[in-house]
Amino acid sequence: MDKLLKITLVLLLVSVCLHFYTIQQMGKMKMEFESYISMVTSGIESNLYDVQNRIYEWSEQDRWIQHIEFIADTVNSEPNKMIFTAAFSLKEVESNANIKLLYKSEENRHWQEAESEKKLDGIYEAIIYLTPSDTYMYKIVQDGTIIKSSEIGYIPSELYRHSPFYSYGSSYGYTKSTDTLFFEWTLSEEPALFSFLQYEKVMAHVYYKNSEIKEVPLNKMNQHGITEWYFSLEEKGVSKINVEVIYADGTSIEETIYDETYEHD
Repeated sequence: MDKLLKITLVLLLVSVCLHFYTIQQMGKMKMEFESYISMVTSGIESNLYDVQNRIYEWSEQDRWIQHIEFIADTVNSEPNKMIFTAAFSLKEVESNANIKLLYKSEENRHWQEAESEKKLDGIYEAIIYLTPSDTYMYKIVQDGTIIKSSEIGYIPSELYRHSPFYSYGSSYGYTKSTDTLFFEWTLSEEPALFSFLQYEKVMAHVYYKNSEIKEVPLNKMNQHGITEWYFSLEEKGVSKINVEVIYADGTSIEETIYDETYEHD
């Protein structure tokens, strides 16, 4: 009996040792596998980065338009006729070929043509006319023995559109027992190239549950070169607040910044 017990204990001890050894080896194998996967992944990412760099370099080398910028004529432009000089450089141009810049609004089917004037070798300028209500596309065409066209690009809308309605921050509190709303709201005005695209004034339209409507002008503040419009209110019975931005050219946009229907559901 004692001999059988000893054999059993020895077998149990060996089993426990084997179990711990197996766990240790599995942990080691797991660490080695994770290290291998990390090394392989790092190698793939490095190769992918190299491939992306080469593709970018090849695309840059093959790009016909090397550079383009749109320069605003802030002196002679009008609200519905903004004048820009499109200045661009081309990689290769056929001798005596006619270079044109074509542009159109996104909704229009027909391209407008702007003759380009050669300034230096491969550098051209063209005059275009835009309105703030549209979104514009452009392409450059070479008309010669070889007909060549660039890909279609977009003229940056921030150059000729009204400054967007951009809320910088807001906070509010509501006391249900007294139906009192405390509301603070700040609008950040993005800079505009043209004075007539800037904010002229900003008004809050406060709607009450008794059907009363009150207009409150927002306070204009300039801090560190940033223009902000500030509004605060603490009143009872407010159901909705709209903010209306009136631009210098007479255009206006209005958005809801508070509605009790959605705030207190």
